Amino acid sequence: MIPQTIVVPLDGSPLAERAVRVAAPLAERIGASIVLTSTTYGDSRARRSYLDYVAALAGGSEFDVTVSEDLDAAEAIARTVAERPGAMLCMTTHGAGRLRFAVAGSVAEKLIRASSQPLLLVGPRGEPNWTAATKRIVVCVDGSPVGEDAVRHACEWAKLLGLEITIVFVTHPRDVEGTAHPEKVFEQLEKVVRDEGIPVHAEQLFRSAFVAGALADFAEDAAATMLVMAAGRHGRLARVALGSTTMGVLDSSPCPVLVVPPRAA
Repeated sequence: MIPQTIVVPLDGSPLAERAVRVAAPLAERIGASIVLTSTTYGDSRARRSYLDYVAALAGGSEFDVTVSEDLDAAEAIARTVAERPGAMLCMTTHGAGRLRFAVAGSVAEKLIRASSQPLLLVGPRGEPNWTAATKRIVVCVDGSPVGEDAVRHACEWAKLLGLEITIVFVTHPRDVEGTAHPEKVFEQLEKVVRDEGIPVHAEQLFRSAFVAGALADFAEDAAATMLVMAAGRHGRLARVALGSTTMGVLDSSPCPVLVVPPRAA
């Protein structure tokens, strides 16, 4: 589902505001509106003024702003999205290093687990001058059924933005089963993409002990517009389950990551 509204949660930090730099050009490309939202246990007027200030800096005179009072952050964000049919969440994640998944157990992960729609997440190493007008979407698969769900969501965005798709299959060196017949995985997923009339630029197979790092490096080298991956609970690789590789990619990726949560898959 292509969003009609992009909801951007802000907590007053410069890092959180980086999501606005992704949401604004994306909303312009797809004709969506933007809602800036925050939660407070104190002066709601001050928080609303802050949101108005951020909207003005982004040139968003048409931005909507909303403040939830006395609510848990995850609950407030989820409610804001649910109140707007066709809305998608775009937010930053917080991390302190390539191997430190500081987001795990935080607001972002709670929202991934609870959401029935994909979320667009911006990590701490996201390109500050991101644009929605580059060449391709990179889709990460692991040979499990949720990979096809990720590809289908990537196709929606590729058609809307006029981009190619690159399918990347990354496995751990110890995962013998996952790489036994990668050509079958690529053949099936390539057909899904071609049936949608979208160019498939290439298929790549990597064997890396640091799966998240390999994906992030590939996305950077490919100048990817977006990286798409499913946060499956029971993927063929335990390392691709939510809380490990997904979190590592979010912490390392230079581009926004469209995470397809289990309920959306």
